[in-house]
Amino acid sequence: MGNEDVNQIGLTLRIKVAYAITKGNPINKYSPFDFDLSTNQFVIRSEGMILNRCSLNVIEFTSITPNNFWLTVTGFDEERDLFIKIK
Repeated sequence: MGNEDVNQIGLTLRIKVAYAITKGNPINKYSPFDFDLSTNQFVIRSEGMILNRCSLNVIEFTSITPNNFWLTVTGFDEERDLFIKIK
């Protein structure tokens, strides 16, 4: 979701997702065999943003409204924890 402290249109964010692991960096250990966000297994919903990229374990978007945007992704294995990095 948007952040009231970041009142900016055109903010570009990159989200990387991987399943959590006990040792090492989950993002570095991601494998396309884990999941691919571009498949129909996942439902991606958003508001107030333009989706620029969605493939493998990366979603990139640009906000088109100030601090009033959101993104949800469903379809992950519910038995596993997610590691999410936003930059």
